[in-house]
Amino acid sequence: MITFETVSRHHAGIYECFAENEIGSARTAINLQILYPPEIETEAETVSTGQGFNADLVCLVHAEPKATVVWYKEGRKVDSDKHEAVERMSHKYILHVKGVTEMDFGDYQCVANNSLGRNNKNIFLSGTPSQPVIQSGKSGHGKDPHSYNLVWEFQSHSPADTCKLRYKKVGDDDWMEMELTSEGNSPHIYTASHTLQELTPSTDYVATLAAHNSHGWSKPAQNHEFHVNGNDIQSQEADTEPGAKAVESIVNKLFFVHCLKLELPALRHTTSFMQTPCAL
Repeated sequence: MITFETVSRHHAGIYECFAENEIGSARTAINLQILYPPEIETEAETVSTGQGFNADLVCLVHAEPKATVVWYKEGRKVDSDKHEAVERMSHKYILHVKGVTEMDFGDYQCVANNSLGRNNKNIFLSGTPSQPVIQSGKSGHGKDPHSYNLVWEFQSHSPADTCKLRYKKVGDDDWMEMELTSEGNSPHIYTASHTLQELTPSTDYVATLAAHNSHGWSKPAQNHEFHVNGNDIQSQEADTEPGAKAVESIVNKLFFVHCLKLELPALRHTTSFMQTPCAL
């Protein structure tokens, strides 16, 4: 016998029981069916697009018995002539919005019902830029130890004009803010960078930013923490300098001894280990 203390939909499936003794063996299978109300997830809470483009809103619905799924926009059932509802893989439900217009932007709702209950999730169809993604590393510095190069990317189907960048030291309350112009380097894709100046070396910072177009501001990027390496790198270079000088001194002595054995005048080795040690 097998007992499940807490049952979820993930326990559903076929279980096999196998028994044997000195006389023989036997096997049987049991199909365990778990009944539960609809559970819904969305692939994205906000879908960014532009006028004239197509957009897909996706809900993942699990239910037993199988749920009936209906799409609504701001409380009204969506127009089937303008919007196409598609079901894939028995649990993936897609609302395909064709040729998006200004009237199509707004809040959509995926509603699932079965005999055990009802559930819903909201998806916002927006013309604003997508949430920017900061691509810089977690540590480093720019051209000098007091700077850091921030790189980010986002999509906008309408021309983006501005990015608002905010950053501060980790633990501080007040943010530094600046606005930067946006320029796309391929259709609908904006990849940009900005070097933050006058930072404190060997210090942790956090940065975020939002992008703007004619439809409004995007959702801010997830907070990006980074470490300015400035003084760390300088101290590492200082620590390695005595060692380099010691190696050079040893090499020069070896070259000098080699030349004495050959009874040739020695040349001081100063620039490269590949330099000829003796004059011929």
